[in-house]
Amino acid sequence: MRVARGVRDRVLALCDDPELEVTVVWIDILASDGAPGARRASFVFDDPRVAQFHDPRRVVGRAMAATIGLPALRDVARALAVELSAFDGVYHDDVLHGPPAAFDTVFFFDGDASWPQGEGVPKPTNWVTQLDPGVYVGVDPNHFRFGPALRARLEELTRTICGP
Repeated sequence: MRVARGVRDRVLALCDDPELEVTVVWIDILASDGAPGARRASFVFDDPRVAQFHDPRRVVGRAMAATIGLPALRDVARALAVELSAFDGVYHDDVLHGPPAAFDTVFFFDGDASWPQGEGVPKPTNWVTQLDPGVYVGVDPNHFRFGPALRARLEELTRTICGP
């Protein structure tokens, strides 16, 4: 929810452009995630520029992970020398054993970005995540922020698309 609040408080609040489009994808990652939680979380946003949907199969998260090169959680566990079974009951089984899925990540796209059907997703102009850069080895650490640093980076990136 920190990332969602950051989008609300830093992106939407700072950019009054009515043409701004924000899509929020609620993705099931934790074993406790699901439609009821996505519905509750959606109340964070009360802005007509926001479209939201629930992606229980992580289709969007997987496409975005491939675009930015995020590794799968099983690879993260291996890099940490942690048994994958340590995460049983914490994450959805498919998250542990399936392809990578981006979550807790905000992507910024150029206003001209197109999403041609069947051709994957366009590369974002920038992105920021609250995931741990020490865990997601091999991914550019400049995209990882947490807490106040995440909020500051969201504000900075918002200004690049909406001006001062």
